[in-house]
Amino acid sequence: MASRILEVGDYDLQIALMEALCRMTNRTQRQELADHWFPMEFVASAFSKIQDSEFETDCRKFLNLVNGMQGDRRRVYSYPCQEVFLGKHELLMPMDEKLEEFWIDFNLGSQSISFYFSLAKEEAE
Repeated sequence: MASRILEVGDYDLQIALMEALCRMTNRTQRQELADHWFPMEFVASAFSKIQDSEFETDCRKFLNLVNGMQGDRRRVYSYPCQEVFLGKHELLMPMDEKLEEFWIDFNLGSQSISFYFSLAKEEAE
């Protein structure tokens, strides 16, 4: 499953694979297995730093690193954006105090665009 994270062209699928790996192992096991799962030392080290309590934010950092190093084989392009609108509705950055930027993902494998957002309280209804 870990090798598929590097190959799939869809951010949501990458997150699902990451979650599966993290749910099947505890933190100590992940640190021990990271070198087997990811051949590059800095990638294994980044994977080992993912904390369960900060899963979404840590996964974003890890996947941005992994996807960014792919070069011509890159299948997911993630870009920070300042604001997003859907019609007249402004979509807000997800409610995560650790998240520093609002990301949008262009997925070549699934030929889709994905992003996570929150709505203003008055628009949520």
